[in-house]
Amino acid sequence: MPGDIRILLVGDSGVGKSTLIATLIKEDFVPEVQPVVPEITIPPELTSESVTTHLIDSSPEEAHRHQLAVEIRKAHAVGVVYALDQPESAQRVTDFWLPYLKSFGTRIPVLVIGNKQDLVADTPISDEKDSEEPAVPWAEWESVEAAVKCSAKQPAQVTEVFYLAQKAVLYPTSVLWDRRDGSIRQAATGALERIFQLCDDNHDGLLDDQELNAFQTRCFGAPLHPLELASLRSTLQVHFPEGISDVGLTPAGFLFLHRRFIERGRSETTWRVLRVFGYDTKLELREDFLFPTWDVPSDCRTELSPAGRDFLTQRFKAFDQDGDGALNATEMERFFQVAPSPPWPSPEFPDAVVTVNDAVPLASFLAQWHMTAHLDPDTVLSYLAYLGYPDSDSRTGLQTVKARSATGFLRVKPNRVIYRALLIGAPGAGKQAMLRAFVGKPLDDGLLEKTNDTFSPRTAVRLVSTPTGVEKYLILEAFPEGHPDLISLLRSRRKLARYDVLGLVYDGTSASSFRFLRRLREQYDLNDFPQLLIQTHSDQSTATYPTGNDPAKYCRHVGLVSPLGMDCRPSGASSHTHVFDWGGSLLYECETGQKHRPRFRSQ
Repeated sequence: MPGDIRILLVGDSGVGKSTLIATLIKEDFVPEVQPVVPEITIPPELTSESVTTHLIDSSPEEAHRHQLAVEIRKAHAVGVVYALDQPESAQRVTDFWLPYLKSFGTRIPVLVIGNKQDLVADTPISDEKDSEEPAVPWAEWESVEAAVKCSAKQPAQVTEVFYLAQKAVLYPTSVLWDRRDGSIRQAATGALERIFQLCDDNHDGLLDDQELNAFQTRCFGAPLHPLELASLRSTLQVHFPEGISDVGLTPAGFLFLHRRFIERGRSETTWRVLRVFGYDTKLELREDFLFPTWDVPSDCRTELSPAGRDFLTQRFKAFDQDGDGALNATEMERFFQVAPSPPWPSPEFPDAVVTVNDAVPLASFLAQWHMTAHLDPDTVLSYLAYLGYPDSDSRTGLQTVKARSATGFLRVKPNRVIYRALLIGAPGAGKQAMLRAFVGKPLDDGLLEKTNDTFSPRTAVRLVSTPTGVEKYLILEAFPEGHPDLISLLRSRRKLARYDVLGLVYDGTSASSFRFLRRLREQYDLNDFPQLLIQTHSDQSTATYPTGNDPAKYCRHVGLVSPLGMDCRPSGASSHTHVFDWGGSLLYECETGQKHRPRFRSQ
């Protein structure tokens, strides 16, 4: 909602625009007023909607037409005033003023105001309810939010005039309701149906009493009284039987109730619901709702908070319709039905996580979310909003934790749930094979980097355990050798500090592959950064090294643990022999952040 609103009065000379503003301010009729009164600002504490309101008068004279155009463009609502005792001024509303306002190309809510009703013989001033109904001939103009009759002289309904103008800005009926068709507009219907889906916790297509009260509490701060629930049921049973069942409210019934709110001039009720769920006056999710400011200190990293994890876990279980502890493709599609699309492109997901019979278990699902929170927190914030995160501030679904310093050592004892490892090595070393093995994917011959590392940067993530039993999520990331992003990263201690540990990968059958790593460590001065050497193709005969220069002796010399081995045979053999050994050891390096100490060796 806008922080303040500007209400502009337009109309022919002598219809009482200035007098209406003066009467509102003085709370009494003012016989003599200047032709155009200065702008009036009403503080929020004096308005029914608690919003600062600016009232702007105008002149219809041709000499002031430029200033009028400026004010129209700045206005949030326009009141077109005519005199009830002057039929020609009423005709001018449709002949000139409404077309003139439409010519600006902006959808400004318009209130048609009939003034001087005290001069119309034997015509009682209508009550507020009747005053909200547009009257012929302007009823067909979509921009007209309401029509009202009043008298500045008596005074009568002057306060209601400006209340309706505020309401036209804050709760525009025309955005929700197609007056010509007598129906809720398609965009509003889609938004309300999405809200219904978000509130249907058990996904049975109905809102039972518990779900309805949760909705009511979220939107209006309190559940429905049992008598109110009974009245709601009775109303639907009488006026729209298909809107209610023995179990609860149907989607059609939900829309019917909002139709009644709008038809009875209570569009603010529907707008309250829409705004709680993040919609703006264009019925689009607000930018600040989807992308709230999230500043992460340079020495911190982002993770899912317990609240964010619990929300995603509960939603996962709700969509696991077959109860097998995993989401298949159909269940996953339904999970993201209330969002524009899944947050991860295929095949990146689910290729980056462990799957079981092509379905994604809960641990893998949370691993993917934790990785996204770590690498792209803005995406997580937006999708928490899309998925109906119960807190109005989606930032409570994330938390920041201390990271290691640019020198590679931890400042404090880590209290984190996810770590990030960078795999680097010579072409053909087997980095992509490690990524696939890490998440249980088959190691087909075509994926074993024989000559050129041309694959795009890729990630994999899963829950792993250290040999001491600590369970954390570990992200593995790999770049091709020579990739510009990798070179830039290795040259910058600040960028390298985004990672918690390095996995130095070499092909055990190639002496040149190991020499590449030695030169890499020296060229970029990686000695002080937590790291682990991993030998791929450990199932094959090892290369011959010059005396004293084999990997094991080199590791002892520089204070690293002896290389851990990985079997790279294609699927069908023991392709994942040492996954948990080197995965857990990488995690151990992350947890300790020390360089010179005993290490775990592969079996």
